Amino acid sequence: MPEFATQPAYEIARRLDLRGEQSYAWFVVSKPSANASDALMNLCEELTAVAGTQPRVLDVTGLLPDDITEAARTSGAGILLLQGLDERSEEFWRALDINRSGLERPGGIIFWLSLAGLADFCRYAPNLRSFVGGSIFQFGADGGVMTESERNNRLNELRQHYGF
Repeated sequence: MPEFATQPAYEIARRLDLRGEQSYAWFVVSKPSANASDALMNLCEELTAVAGTQPRVLDVTGLLPDDITEAARTSGAGILLLQGLDERSEEFWRALDINRSGLERPGGIIFWLSLAGLADFCRYAPNLRSFVGGSIFQFGADGGVMTESERNNRLNELRQHYGF
């Protein structure tokens, strides 16, 4: 599997925000193997702070592809984060890939996957993979890729957002 860029939650949120609220931006974020729930909460907080709206987190564990596309269609606009896609079968991914247009909706979609789930996504869902394009990132710790100026701007954004 190729290496993907490691990005902090802030940078992922900023990239989604730059695409715009009504864009059809699709991202894959490879979650860390440890503390994935904390990382997910961190990503959601950053998405809320940067985009100004809270993402809808949809746990699709055990759902069929048709159920997932229906949930995506009825979720409204804004950022939709899909979790619970790890350890899915080849047949599942192929069915979701065939029905990929059912996932199209205004607002970003983030597939929150383990490395194994990402491998299956790339192997069995080539059309979904093409929709995502180069927007595949490994979730990384905050702060590592920001310049001093970016860090200061981000601190000011957080101060304003949280009223400090």
